[in-house]
Amino acid sequence: RIDEIGLQHFLRVLQDIPNFAPALYNVGLCHYRGDGTPKNIPLALEYFEKARQGGFNAAINYIGLLYYNGHHGYPLDYNKAFECFKESSFRGDENGYYYLGHLYSTGKGCTQDYKRALDCYALAGTKGHIDAAYSAGLMQTTGTNVPKNIDAAAYHLTIASKGGRVEAMYFLATL
Repeated sequence: RIDEIGLQHFLRVLQDIPNFAPALYNVGLCHYRGDGTPKNIPLALEYFEKARQGGFNAAINYIGLLYYNGHHGYPLDYNKAFECFKESSFRGDENGYYYLGHLYSTGKGCTQDYKRALDCYALAGTKGHIDAAYSAGLMQTTGTNVPKNIDAAAYHLTIASKGGRVEAMYFLATL
């Protein structure tokens, strides 16, 4: 959580660098959560949009999740969520890859494509995203909708296990 002093520092940064996306995002978080200031969701969303325009991946993903869940005036729109996650994944963001993998695996906002889902999970997993590594490993362990690949499964499950994902430890032990 960010306190009032932290918020003031972010605002000071924005006085000198008005479009500094990380500061815009963090000010948005303060307003969203009520950290150091009263909660103000509409103002928070304005800051998130500005940070998104600045290419800040966390803001892009956050807005994608708002579309995915249909929250705070953002309509439930899987296509727009897909575009947000695609944008952040093209920028190399592991969370964007993870969310994109989820959309490909469920067919929300795109054509269901398990191979692409696996590719997205694998990319996110190799960047350290524990849940993505687990998802990739599980898909490759079971061979459900993708070719079974024990070596690749072990690789991804090891990443997830080292990150503390207990289920990954179990499946790794079964290999």
